[in-house]
Amino acid sequence: MRLHALLYAAVLCLAGAAILYGLELLAVDRCLDSGGSFDYASAACDASRSHPSAWVSQPLRPLLLGLFVFALAFLAAHRMQRRLRSGGRA
Repeated sequence: MRLHALLYAAVLCLAGAAILYGLELLAVDRCLDSGGSFDYASAACDASRSHPSAWVSQPLRPLLLGLFVFALAFLAAHRMQRRLRSGGRA
């Protein structure tokens, strides 16, 4: 059971990161559709001036990185537990 819990935790971390990134993409799209420019430094729509493009906003970067690191840690722990249970052959 513990083995599956680690795998579920990793999947939830990755799903959370995907949802956060998707929500930001929707905000960027909404901003551009309204004629504004998305300010990635403050994660806000700005109608008065143009801003450079980025892959993700500054406030979201540490959170996404943390979720991916946790997911990798959970997946590594899952693999180590499988290896230990199978006697080192997995």
